[in-house]
Amino acid sequence: MNFKSPWFPWLAVFTILVVLLIAFSPLVFIRAGHRGLATFFGDTQGDLLDVGLHFKYPLLRVHQFDTRTQTHDVSSGVVTKDMQLVTLGVTVSYRLDTQDIRDLFETVGADIETKIIDPAVKESVNKAVTQFTAEELVSKRDELKTAVVAGVTEQMTESGVIIEEVAIISVGFSKTLQAAFEATNIAEQAVITATARKQAGELEADTIEALSKALRGNEVYIQYEIMKRWDGKSPLYLAPTLPVQIVNNGE
Repeated sequence: MNFKSPWFPWLAVFTILVVLLIAFSPLVFIRAGHRGLATFFGDTQGDLLDVGLHFKYPLLRVHQFDTRTQTHDVSSGVVTKDMQLVTLGVTVSYRLDTQDIRDLFETVGADIETKIIDPAVKESVNKAVTQFTAEELVSKRDELKTAVVAGVTEQMTESGVIIEEVAIISVGFSKTLQAAFEATNIAEQAVITATARKQAGELEADTIEALSKALRGNEVYIQYEIMKRWDGKSPLYLAPTLPVQIVNNGE
């Protein structure tokens, strides 16, 4: 840049004027699906601003809040009724109550998802999951969702956030527990198939009994049964081939 140019002072003045105009502009445009809240050094001022162009005092700052339906994912690690650690993924559809936007901003600021939705969902999930065993999280998924929805709805009452839908998108088990489920399903299916063939006269009773013993002798299945019967008090050690130790740290 040529600082000796006769146009340089004028360019500098123009640049400064543009910056000042942007910083202290008396105009603000509220985007579609949003409401605006003006603040003066942190203090809320006036009524909420509707969609469109508005005049404001130069020193006012306008915060825009999305009032449309939004989705937020929450992942929570929880312990089941039979003391198994699982990870539950939940999606929450919500929208802000326009009548409570001012109170929300004054109490928690603009970070509503982290400060309001996340704690409410995690507490509700933790309370709901403790009513089910790990196996029931799959077989009684509808009942689990009902419990989670009821908990989230109760937690969010009078929060200024309207919950429209709560969906359980994933249930994650440990590798050991997942292997136990798979081994059990395979073995049980083999017994069912063998029983059907026996009824058709294709297999003898001793073959059915052998398959049943194989199921009961399956190492992973045995370990799963041990975990289901654990009282949650004494330390639990599984076989060396699947090195898992569960200790109740609350003792």
